[in-house]
Amino acid sequence: MSPYKLVYDHDVVLPFEINLNTLRVSKQNDLPVDDYWNVMFDELNELDSERILALENMIRQKESVSRNYNRRIREKCFSIGELVLKVIFPMKKKLRFLGK
Repeated sequence: MSPYKLVYDHDVVLPFEINLNTLRVSKQNDLPVDDYWNVMFDELNELDSERILALENMIRQKESVSRNYNRRIREKCFSIGELVLKVIFPMKKKLRFLGK
């Protein structure tokens, strides 16, 4: 599915398709107004289901990334009064050993 279809509810019609009068363009021009609107509403309903599928896929991907990230993180517990090393990074200097 193209980003254009997600945003504008239908496939893109390229200028050369109009000039060459392709089958898709000629069928669209021959449709009566009522049929055209019915087709557009059907396409809109299909688009909603495609958007829901895309959203579910994005949620699954984010959950996968979260699981992989959390798998590598070790939990650190500190108690009150325990000494902790605090590092203050310089604002404009890039440090190679920190990967930044």
